[in-house]
Amino acid sequence: MSTITDQILSFADTWERWLSEAGPRPGFGLPPAQARVLEILKAHHAKGEREGLVSKELEAALSMDKGQLSRTLHAMRRKELVTMASGMEDRRLVVLKASIKGLEALENSRREREQMIKHLLEPLSRVERRELVLGLRSLESLINKARQGQDVAW
Repeated sequence: MSTITDQILSFADTWERWLSEAGPRPGFGLPPAQARVLEILKAHHAKGEREGLVSKELEAALSMDKGQLSRTLHAMRRKELVTMASGMEDRRLVVLKASIKGLEALENSRREREQMIKHLLEPLSRVERRELVLGLRSLESLINKARQGQDVAW
C-alpha cells in the first residue's frame, strides 16, 4: 500500500472481514444510529437533566440530517426505545428521552459487543493487545484531529 487512502481502505476491509468472521453482528437488532441516539440520551440524563433532549440538539450532536434523524427516531419509537413529548415551555418542540427498554437494549448491545471483541482478541498475547490499544488510541486521536474544523456528517 503506497498511499494513506489505500492503507485506510485496507484497514477498513480487514476490520469488516474480522467482524464478519466473528459471526452474526451483535446488538440485539440495535442499528448503530439507534445506539448512538441512546448513548447521547443516556449521557444527557446522567448529567442530571430532568427534561430530555430537543430533537434539534440531538441532530447537532449526531451530525445527522433532519430526515435521517426523523426516520431513526420513529423506528425507535415504534420499538419503544425512546419517548417523545412536547416541550414544557414550547409545545412545538419535541423532547426525547431514552425509555427503560431503550436503555436495556443499549446495555445488552454493549455487553454483546464486549464479548465479541474479547473472543476476537483471544489469539493475541498481552503485549500484542497493549500494542493494539495504543495504536487504536493514536488512530482515534488522529482522526479526531483531522475532523476538527470540517463540517462533515459522519
